Amino acid sequence: VFSWLPRIAVDSKQRVFVLWQEIIFSGGSHGGDILFARSEDGGRNFSAPLNLSRSIAGDGKGRINKDSWHNGSLDLALGTDGALYVAWTEYEGALWVRRSSDGGRTFSGRVRINDAKPARGPALALGPKGVVYLAWTVGDDKAADIRVAKSTDGGGSFGAPVIVERSKGYSDAPKLAVD
Repeated sequence: VFSWLPRIAVDSKQRVFVLWQEIIFSGGSHGGDILFARSEDGGRNFSAPLNLSRSIAGDGKGRINKDSWHNGSLDLALGTDGALYVAWTEYEGALWVRRSSDGGRTFSGRVRINDAKPARGPALALGPKGVVYLAWTVGDDKAADIRVAKSTDGGGSFGAPVIVERSKGYSDAPKLAVD
């Protein structure tokens, strides 16, 4: 067991939410799962971790090519309405999103974001009225570009991704903000 690369959010009630990659080898070629815990008392005590991914694919692995990847391919965002959103990638390239509307006690089922290439480096940003923005790049592409998809139903589904800027080089590690 190896925990690392946490993402942290704190709400106005001083609840602390932590998302991280846990290297758990469960039979796949690239071990990894996405775990989540919450604290109701400012970080003094935490809930038992929830495994949000439970796969053998190697979750939290951002694949660059068939021989190389980076860990920490995950993100956490907290909305003004208290909703939590998490996103992560699998080594084979699937990009997943889940939502919690009860302070991280439970999460919705996984929503897969469809894209033809292996996704990596997801970033979340939340806009008004439950709009969720998700950015990522891709692996197995020497000229990978940043893609952004938008959800207008609180993360239940996402529209087709838009490439932000076509470049000749490899784009990576997107970050988003909404004002």
